[in-house]
Amino acid sequence: MEKIRYAVVGLHHGLEHVNVIPRNSQRQLVAVCDQDRARLEGALKTIKENLNLKYPVKDFLSYEQLLDWNEFDAVVIAVPPHLHAQLAVKAIEAGKHVLLEKPLTCDFAQASQIRQALQKASNLVFQVGYEVRSSQLVSKTLQLIQQGEIGQVVFVWWHMFLKNEGKQLPYWQKERRYGGGKLFDCLCHYMDILSLFAGAVFDRVSAFGTEVGQTGLNPDRIPRVATVIFEYASGAKGNVSLSEVTPSPENSLFGVVGTDGIIYGNPWRPEGAGSLDAYTRGCLYREQISISGSLASRGHLGFAEQHDAFQQAILKGEPVPCSFEDAFEVLLMTRAVDRSLATGTTVSRQEMLEEALGR
Repeated sequence: MEKIRYAVVGLHHGLEHVNVIPRNSQRQLVAVCDQDRARLEGALKTIKENLNLKYPVKDFLSYEQLLDWNEFDAVVIAVPPHLHAQLAVKAIEAGKHVLLEKPLTCDFAQASQIRQALQKASNLVFQVGYEVRSSQLVSKTLQLIQQGEIGQVVFVWWHMFLKNEGKQLPYWQKERRYGGGKLFDCLCHYMDILSLFAGAVFDRVSAFGTEVGQTGLNPDRIPRVATVIFEYASGAKGNVSLSEVTPSPENSLFGVVGTDGIIYGNPWRPEGAGSLDAYTRGCLYREQISISGSLASRGHLGFAEQHDAFQQAILKGEPVPCSFEDAFEVLLMTRAVDRSLATGTTVSRQEMLEEALGR
């Protein structure tokens, strides 16, 4: 295969994928699909005005009609999470490579449907869009950790504080059961990354999250203010904290604490691609590292780079940055967080795994 022919399904967030795909000469955007006619027409207008393609792009209001057309090799699925399994399974059964937006699914039953479809398929690439894994900021942080520059990791954290009021949100982002709210829709990226920094899967988790000024159990509402405490199988501890109601000059910050040093990370400054302050070798050295915003994805860390990885997986058989099993691990985490919010209990990975496997 000299060129990969892409279709993009879901043109709200999917429009970002539409803009990235043609940047490489080995990728060809051949079709777009959305059941909303106005959104579909808007995407076609963007393609015509901004992408300067030398070939036509087919448009479909029906996913089934797109699959029947069949003139593509890979599909990017960027629909609401509760629809992921339904569309992914059909694509796999049609023999298409799949880049599925995160999260994997909303529940274990839907994840099982995808797993079963993949077990029946052969020679297909399946990648989940936890794109922050593909960012240079995360790669550099992992390099410092793996080289032993800060010793053994004992604590990891990621904090997000932002003002998220007055924005028009799609229906699914307003419903916790569909994965709505920043804790599940956004911080799932960072729960995933913290596990990479800790070098181990989570072992147990306790979560607290409510609306502003409230306390107690939260079985179903969007947690606007939340904190989550992780213990990892390596013995490292971790914390994720969120406020959706706080204006902040620093939307997001993280840290990795070791027995011989500490790394402070800012995913945004100075150029939108992130920077690190690394105190290494017993804090003997201080290294300030900035990722070039002209060479890396600005703001949406790793977004373009995940497409490069997907391309290499299809053309050269290289491993994907986020496989089904990687994304399933994040699903175990987020379901454990959800249960802890609802019950006030500490929830173990083993408990969630047994539930997921039907034991």
